[in-house]
Amino acid sequence: MTYEELKKAYEESLQKCSELEKEIEDKDLRIEHLTELLIKRNICPE
Repeated sequence: MTYEELKKAYEESLQKCSELEKEIEDKDLRIEHLTELLIKRNICPE
């Protein structure tokens, strides 16, 4: 592999890592939101 190919692969890996970190953050926020809804529902069931 040439230096340029390695550099491109590295940059693509960084980009993918960044995308996955964002996806994890979004899912963590969704889990937190759903957990809050469950807590509220259990405290004040309809």
